[in-house]
Amino acid sequence: MQWLSYLFLAAPEGYVSELFVDDAWRGQGIGQHLIETVEQEARVRGCSRLMLCNGRSRESYKRGLYQKLGWQERESVANFIFKL
Repeated sequence: MQWLSYLFLAAPEGYVSELFVDDAWRGQGIGQHLIETVEQEARVRGCSRLMLCNGRSRESYKRGLYQKLGWQERESVANFIFKL
């Protein structure tokens, strides 16, 4: 987790930079529990929103994990990187 402040948001944003569940433990609600814990902490910190990136080839994306938990996929934002 990273807690980020922006001038254009009224409150900080929580960024889930990494979330992994070992293959042997998937499908047991661990990812859901981790996301719910992050949501609770973000509320305590007064965040305005949470954000994460999820590869479309990842199993969690294919299963719609985040959508099932109420997250919305952005349509208007492209994620870019610049390699150094």
